[in-house]
Amino acid sequence: MSALYLGVVGEQSVEGKRHLWYEWTSVTGGDSSTVKLLVPADTVLNLKAKRMIIKSPGREAMEIPFGGLALESLMGQQSGLGIDLEDLASTIEKEAGTGRKIEVLEKSAQRIAGKPLETEHLRLTDLNGRVIELWLSDRVPFFSLVRLAAEELEVNLNDWGNTGALSRIGENYRSVDLKGLLEGLRQQK
Repeated sequence: MSALYLGVVGEQSVEGKRHLWYEWTSVTGGDSSTVKLLVPADTVLNLKAKRMIIKSPGREAMEIPFGGLALESLMGQQSGLGIDLEDLASTIEKEAGTGRKIEVLEKSAQRIAGKPLETEHLRLTDLNGRVIELWLSDRVPFFSLVRLAAEELEVNLNDWGNTGALSRIGENYRSVDLKGLLEGLRQQK
């Protein structure tokens, strides 16, 4: 069994704009990997990360310089849902021309960690006929994801909130010195 922990673990101002530290940890078979990204707070689906820190199993956490990498590039297109909860109708209309299908199913009330939560239930079908069902709520940080069900994958939200998430990486990391690394490689020649 695998587990995925998502959280907004901090806030920082960059060039006068509010940014959030998003962090996710995947745990499989006792090993965990964590990625921490600093992204603008005013957008969710088209994230341009300002900083990235990675912690792999058995290794020290390291900040990777990459200069504004788009989150979709890092995580792959499957994470960029492209669904605007405020405007589902136009999202469905846009997807209709691509061969993909988005169906809005019934709204549902759920209780997560004892708290009531109203969700939008969607069914996405890709060009190969694969189906993913999503339950989303704009009250939930980090892509609004409450539940995801697919052929061999199920993700369920255990709790959510605006405070209290703790960083699994923390502030204990070092930066990768790419310039020094490249100079070292040149000297070896």
